[in-house]
Formats: sequence, C-alpha cells, structure tokens
Amino acid sequence: MPDSNDVKLFLSGVHAWNAGVKDRKGQRHLDRPWRYKSDLSNAPIGNLMVQRVFDEAGYYLEQGTTYPRADLSLCDLRRTDFSTIFCGFDFRGAHFLLSNLTGANLRGADLSHAEFVGANLQDASLVGAVLDRARLDETNLTGTDLTATSPWRAHLFAAVKPNAQIFDTTPKPIESGSDLIALCSKLRGAVCPDRGPLKLYYRGEAKRWKLRPSVMRSPRYRGQESQMLFELMTRRPAEFEGNDTALAQWVLAQHHGLKTRLLDVTKNPLVAMFNICEDGSLAQHDGRLHVFGVPDPMIKPYHSDTISVIANFAKLPRADQTVLLGKRRGIKQTYEEALGKLYHLIGEEKPHFRRQIDPRDFFRVFLVEPQLSFNRLNAQSGAFLLSAFHERFERESVLRWNGGIPVYDHVVLDVPAASKSTLLKELELLNITRETLFPGLDAAAKAIDGRVSRGALRNSNAHIENMTWKQQHSLADLPRPDMPPDPWLEGIPTSITELDDHDLLDNH
Repeated sequence: MPDSNDVKLFLSGVHAWNAGVKDRKGQRHLDRPWRYKSDLSNAPIGNLMVQRVFDEAGYYLEQGTTYPRADLSLCDLRRTDFSTIFCGFDFRGAHFLLSNLTGANLRGADLSHAEFVGANLQDASLVGAVLDRARLDETNLTGTDLTATSPWRAHLFAAVKPNAQIFDTTPKPIESGSDLIALCSKLRGAVCPDRGPLKLYYRGEAKRWKLRPSVMRSPRYRGQESQMLFELMTRRPAEFEGNDTALAQWVLAQHHGLKTRLLDVTKNPLVAMFNICEDGSLAQHDGRLHVFGVPDPMIKPYHSDTISVIANFAKLPRADQTVLLGKRRGIKQTYEEALGKLYHLIGEEKPHFRRQIDPRDFFRVFLVEPQLSFNRLNAQSGAFLLSAFHERFERESVLRWNGGIPVYDHVVLDVPAASKSTLLKELELLNITRETLFPGLDAAAKAIDGRVSRGALRNSNAHIENMTWKQQHSLADLPRPDMPPDPWLEGIPTSITELDDHDLLDNH
C-alpha cells in the first residue's frame, strides 16, 4: 500500500513534491530501513488527480499532470497508475534513477529527457509515451510495453568512448595482392582499450552498393519477408528437414537464392576480393572492400538465445514486427500479443527458453557465425550481419539511430576496375576460384565458362591445331600394334592421302 503522506504530497504539485523530498531526505532514510525515499506503490495517481480536478473549482487537469523535472529517484512506484482519461503526465526531464516501476502505468506520458538509469521498468506500460532522449540504458525493460513509443529516439545504450573509430579512415586503394596483405597485417593488430582485440570480417562488392541486405532493398520484399520463407518451406519441405531453428532455415533459404535480412561477410579477405573481381559484367566498375573490426560481445554463435530472438523476429508478419519496434501508431494490436507470437516461435525450437527478452536487443547489430552445414559456407568461411531494426549496416548508419549502440569499426577500400583482372589472376594462383568457393557441378561449369570468356582456358589440342592439314590427317598412317587387322577393311585406304581427286568426286 502507498504511504498516504507521500500521495498527498505528490498531489500538491511538482514544486511541493520536490521541496518535500529534499527537506526530509535524511529523515526518510532514518524512518525507512530500505532504500526507497517515497512510496507511491499501487496508488491510482491518475484517478486521484481527475477527482481533484472536479473537486476544486478552477483547477485545470493540464496543470495537475505537469511534473517536469520531478525528483522520483529511489521511489517505490510498483504498479502506480499515472494514466488519466484526458492526457498523460508531463514528466519531461524527471528523475527515476534506481526507482522500482514494475508494473507501473505511464501510458501517454511525456518522458522526454527523463532519467531511468538503474530503474526497473519490468512489465510497465509505456504505450504511446514520448521517449525522446530519455535515458533507458542500464534499465530493466523486460516485458515493458513499448507500443507506439519510437524507442530508437531514446538513449537505449550508454554513450561511451569505445564507439570512437580506431581504424584508419583514409586507406589507400587495393590494387594488388600485396596491398591486401599489407592492409590485413595493419588492421589485425588493432585493439580497442575498452573492447579488447577486434576480429576482422570482410565483404567484397563488385560495385559501390549500399550495405543493405537483399530483403531490405525493396518495400515489396520487406513486407513479405516471413511469407516468402513459409512459402518456400511449404513447397520444398524435404529440403528443410533437420533445420529446426529459425537461423538454419534462413541460412538454407538464402543459400538457394531467397531474399533475407542476412548480410554475407567472410573471415577470409581473399574470398571477399574474389567476389569483387569475379563478375565480368561489372568489370568496368570500381569495387569495394568492406573491413569490419568486430568486438567479441557482438559476435554470437548460431545457437545463441539472442540470435534465436532476432531470427524468429524475422518470421513474424510485418505488422507484428513494427509493433515490437514501437513504430506502429495504431493500437489495434498490442505489444503483448506480438511478443506472445514471438515467444511461441522461439518455444518451437527452444522449449525451455525464458520469457525475458530485452527490447534493446531488437536495436542492436550482431555478427552471427552459423553452423557450417553447407560446403559453400565452409569454403567461404562465411558469417552474417543481422539486426531486427537496422536496414543498413554502414557504421554511420547504425550510429545515426543510437549514438551509444555497440558497433564495429568499419573501413571501406576502393578496388579500381583496372586492377580487377590482375587481382583475379593472383587469386587463381592461390587456388581461390569459383570452383573452390562454390563447390558443385553448376559452379564448375560456370567457372569453365568464365575462363573461356577471359581467354584463360588452355586448349589441350593446341599441338594438333598448329599442324598442317596434311600432318593432321597423316596421323592415321601411324602403326597401331595393339589393333589386329580387320578383314572387313581390306582394300580400303588407310589414310586420306591415298585417295585421289577422282575417288573424292565419286564419293561425293
């Protein structure tokens, strides 16, 4: 039950509340052996405020619900109801540090610039709340209803120094294999003081494209993301047998050409360079080599619970995805309903999964090292960049939404079009070819076709083609000791040189 004196003081207005909290701060700690300075738990503050509006003539609700910069730190606000039927509370710049807001109702509140560091918002309702620049880092958001809140406008992650780029941002173009080796040697020693060694991953592009996964390149595909996977699984169920996790299903689907939110990267810089140079139709365009220096906390294995959350998020209908990201303004479908669908999908692959998703995980970027179940993935040392919210993976694009989000170092190097042919020959010397990177008959046939088009295929019959016409056909005169004489061939010339012009004319 709430403290009646605290409730009365709060209803007196923000100035009285802040003054009272400040005056009795030391005494309150003596009176209460626990940490909370004030107790408003379970109080129907919104209803009490409305009653006061109607009880006191000339009292306006807007004045009664205005509490900017209110000091609510270290308060017990469990299940406190701050909602009203008229408007939400104005808590701009308010302090909720280390407060317990479990199950609290802050529906429609203006929480811009509010401080929630260390607070517990588990199962609280923030439906329609304004979160612009609110500090929600180091806050328990498990089960928090973020419907229509635009959480990416809040500070979801602490703005710390590790986001400073330590890679060289003005690299030289890659024109040869020695340039690539020198670059890798230089970057491999990069260490961030706060994040430790950075693991290097690469992505090669034959043309200067944006770092956007295939399903994000068109609104039509993006809106049908989950439906495309289910359609493929319906048509070819046998191929998906044994792939019981959402990530495995997405990887298999992308392996066979379906558009997904997985962005391919590789641990092997030679593989990335091959992808830049191999496509002959884009040989006239400058290519790009992306190098990512990824801190260890961002790298997740294929069986990670966090990856299960993001991979199954991608299987939800678009409407449910937008609700969980706080994008949807309509309240036709609740956050709880969408979250329930996500838990159901995760439960199908992990029955013992704890229902405690941190909404901040939706706004992170992860590097996933998948199970190398395909020869192609193994040959290419493949991995993926994955996110629920971000549709582009340039470092600047990620940080534009949340300046404190854990992110990789990222450097982009140009590969001149004139150098592609030389680089491709150097890669072939290292056995980096389409046939080795794309195992299978189709890839082998395409590799042969590519070598012919480049004039790189050695003709095994070249020594015959260089002979004169008479020398070629006199090969029949050579003795063949292993072949016994055939009586049916008696009287037939053994070589074309034995035929005269008359015989040729007769035969014709």
